Amino acid sequence: MDLSSSPTVNVPGPSKGVNNLLRTLRGEHFRRGLNAQRVRVAHSAAQQERGPSLPPLRPAPGPPPPRSWMQQADELAMRESFAFKRDSPAWRTYALRLAYAHLAAPPPTPSLVGLCLQTILNEGSEVYLEILPELPVHLRRHLMLETAIADPLPFPLPW
Repeated sequence: MDLSSSPTVNVPGPSKGVNNLLRTLRGEHFRRGLNAQRVRVAHSAAQQERGPSLPPLRPAPGPPPPRSWMQQADELAMRESFAFKRDSPAWRTYALRLAYAHLAAPPPTPSLVGLCLQTILNEGSEVYLEILPELPVHLRRHLMLETAIADPLPFPLPW
């Protein structure tokens, strides 16, 4: 057979479209073969090296402990960590938790109002007694909570 008589197409280089099509068809053929063999996932060696080395965490067998046990464990740990010194701010916070349960928990960083009230408290009783009648009720309540925790009743309150 004479190849010189067969028609040739003048292509400057390999066509990317044909190569992409062939690669796609080979990939589909490979995946069909895996599906026929019922193989779940085919990983390359590089993917296996990057994967987790430990199995995923699973919950412990059995039912979870009741919530009442968790609260008791938390309170016991808190009592042990504070060593329940009756004159510590931590103990006063714990003791006043029921009285102020309806209030929202204080944020980890003090608010601007809290910082201003702390400044008023640090100034002394003269400034405090001058400003106290001008404070609204919600700020007085906040001030009372702060003083009850930080330094309980350093001087008699006028109300």
